[in-house]
Amino acid sequence: MALRYPLMNAYWENKIPDFGKVTVPAYVAAGWNHFHLRGSINGYRKISSEKKWLRVHREFEWPDFYTRQNMEELKAFFDRYCKDVHNGWELTPKVRIDVMDAYDEDYVTRRPEREFPLARTEYRKLYLNAGAMSLEEESPAAPASVSYDGDEGNAEFDYRFEEDTELTGYMKLHAFVEADGHDDMDLFVTVKKIHENGTEIPVTVFDGTAPHPGAWGKMRVSHRELDEVLSSDFQPVQAHRRELKLSAGEIVPIDVEINPTSRLWRKGEILRVQVAGRYLRDEHWIEPLMWETDNRGSHIIHTGGEYESYLQVPVIGPRYDRSKPFVVDEGRHPGHPIF
Repeated sequence: MALRYPLMNAYWENKIPDFGKVTVPAYVAAGWNHFHLRGSINGYRKISSEKKWLRVHREFEWPDFYTRQNMEELKAFFDRYCKDVHNGWELTPKVRIDVMDAYDEDYVTRRPEREFPLARTEYRKLYLNAGAMSLEEESPAAPASVSYDGDEGNAEFDYRFEEDTELTGYMKLHAFVEADGHDDMDLFVTVKKIHENGTEIPVTVFDGTAPHPGAWGKMRVSHRELDEVLSSDFQPVQAHRRELKLSAGEIVPIDVEINPTSRLWRKGEILRVQVAGRYLRDEHWIEPLMWETDNRGSHIIHTGGEYESYLQVPVIGPRYDRSKPFVVDEGRHPGHPIF
């Protein structure tokens, strides 16, 4: 059906649930490295249930679900809302997240939060510089461009952190691109963690046997038009209503949604944004590596000057600002500060 109906129409619209009608209690689990991640978190955010919980972890659903702790927790949820057993489930934090570090290690697990995306998120722009192949805090004054083979090449831009930095939430790539020798281009974007010595640091799932490079997004540039209703500043959503093919020499802006993540970069480590015309992953990764792409000729990324290309990242600071006085929330325990 995707081949028959490549654009949004009544057939696809009929498959979209009305999330607002979901009002039952909900326990939503999602894995940072799983292809069900986007739908799970979107579902959690959109349903109208007043009693809803989100837990986001590093694993795939099967090893996560079948751990004793998680099975007992899920049973407690069902006991409370299917059997009316008053077991204190309501005291469970509304949101809990694992913040990944490297390989099979986490910086923190099941950290309690009050919402997702986190209210204290600071969105920062890291500007692409094709002249130095870097990410910078200020947009380069001089325009530059980088070209790579659409089928076999890629472009990589690096940013080195000067302090430990947590990124939790949604990223997006805003870039100016051009197709040289074709009227379309498929882009696969990956945000990686690189050791200060240049070695890639993946995260691993399935008991450390499957390495995953990092948060990712993808776009067919002819489908770059966004849905104005569904899109937000931190999450661009494609409309898929029409194809906008590229003409020779045409440079267009795009906004690529990158699936949410939660990861710590330590001082000296590098964030690398990689752009290619295909998936670049370990051959043992569970998702298919071979896709029918529409790439011919070269891809060109323009930066600097009038082409302010950037990666927007969600920086998470401490829960409260120590320079400001506590504010008492009278609706909670007296004297408890609002963070």
